[in-house]
Amino acid sequence: MAAHPRLHVTDASLAGSRDGSLALPLDPGLQEVDVDLGQRLAGSELLVRLSEWLGRAITASRASLTSIRLCGPLHLGVIFQAMAPFAQQFTRLEQVYLAKGSEDWQPAVAAAVLRQLPALQRLQFRFSFDDEQTPQLTSLKLKRYPMLSVPTWLGSLTGLRYLLWDPALPADTQYAFPPGLGQLTNLRFLWLVHQVPLVLPTSLAPTLEGLHVMARGFNEDTRWLQHWGWLQPFSHLNSMRLQGVGLTDLPDELLDKSQLTRLDLMVNQLEDLPEGPYLASMRCMHLGNNHFQRFPSALLTAKKRLVLQSTDVEGLRQLPNLRTIVMNSLEPQVVVGSQRHDFTWLQRVLKQAGVRLTSNELAYDLQSKEVFDLKPLLAALAAPTASAGGSCSLEQSGVQLSWGSDGMSPPAGSERSE
Repeated sequence: MAAHPRLHVTDASLAGSRDGSLALPLDPGLQEVDVDLGQRLAGSELLVRLSEWLGRAITASRASLTSIRLCGPLHLGVIFQAMAPFAQQFTRLEQVYLAKGSEDWQPAVAAAVLRQLPALQRLQFRFSFDDEQTPQLTSLKLKRYPMLSVPTWLGSLTGLRYLLWDPALPADTQYAFPPGLGQLTNLRFLWLVHQVPLVLPTSLAPTLEGLHVMARGFNEDTRWLQHWGWLQPFSHLNSMRLQGVGLTDLPDELLDKSQLTRLDLMVNQLEDLPEGPYLASMRCMHLGNNHFQRFPSALLTAKKRLVLQSTDVEGLRQLPNLRTIVMNSLEPQVVVGSQRHDFTWLQRVLKQAGVRLTSNELAYDLQSKEVFDLKPLLAALAAPTASAGGSCSLEQSGVQLSWGSDGMSPPAGSERSE
């Protein structure tokens, strides 16, 4: 007997099931499952049996199913738990629509399975709450998620603590700042892809701990529109990312953020860093794709351990005029993939590029005095010499390391040479 390509279940389909039994065919080979039920069955034994049966029916058609639409007070946990062991086998399932719901709806269980579906392209949730219930969604991630228009419901999600805002809007839709953002007064971390100018509502200041901003399409002509006065009351920030926002200098409103431990300033136009309270607790900074010609001396005032990424080290090696780095009391660590390397490792890598790394606090000052002018000596040493050590390179793709001509890494117990 040929399988039916579409299963459609409504209240009328279950009208004859008064004793809690089901009389529905379990056919493999379904392409669509469409369930649309009212609330009259909520809490009934029949609804439990239907949810169990749907789990079996959907799983039996995992090779052919392209669309699932479940509307009503179903037990999604039961349905999706049946799908879970076979999630990777739903190779044609492209659309899932879940709506209405009830107190037993369990959308979190469904989400754990949905993330594993290999062919899923379109997912839509529609919640339905009683007047006495309040949605308590705490995390929302809209990362290049296709939308037909700017969502207007964001401000109603007052329980949000984590928000990533980067919706994919139609090409003819003008960029819009998150509507209702000022109402999210419990927000702790905000990831935002924006266009200049950026101004956050001060109602977020009492709770916001992390602000991560990435500019899209920065234009020099609009630089004058950006000001940073709004940043002043955000005194609880400990992590910031201002990427691609056209900074040529750090704003005063950032310099007084003494509680910052992480700061990402990549893809700007910075030539130096000022000293200031913002370095007091700093542990991790990203400075790639700026206009630095030398190691920022202000970083020497930092008291915490300095953590560098492989791309940061590669950036230091490519500075044309860099000859000496003095890290004073800092004990840098370099993260390369899953490994961490110490001062000695960094010292050896920089030495391959002709850069001296030292913890001697006098080295920088002495070399800057005319009486210790080393130019004649450096000129005498500029003649090419044969090197038996080969070269050291860090590649961003997979972060592969090669050390010397034999590809070996430096000895783990090597001592510093200053």
